[in-house]
Amino acid sequence: MKITLNGQGATDPPLQVLRRPELVLSDLEAKALEARYLQIEQAEEKSSQDLAARKGNPQANEHYQVFNLEIGHPLHLSHWGGPDTMDSM
Repeated sequence: MKITLNGQGATDPPLQVLRRPELVLSDLEAKALEARYLQIEQAEEKSSQDLAARKGNPQANEHYQVFNLEIGHPLHLSHWGGPDTMDSM
């Protein structure tokens, strides 16, 4: 490898850095890193699939908001195009 890198113009100081043990991953660290990369890749793929499914399903594009209101607190639905109401419980 050193001959190949030297042939490509690498000098000895950068090559010596590659030999420093504190810069080399252990097998366990390498496997953990690969597992994390795989998790990220799978999450991105699922997100892409979910997005494609939402584009094909208009109801999936609806945006929901959940509110925790106290009894008697007014609910102003006019903000979203509905009537203003008063919970009378």
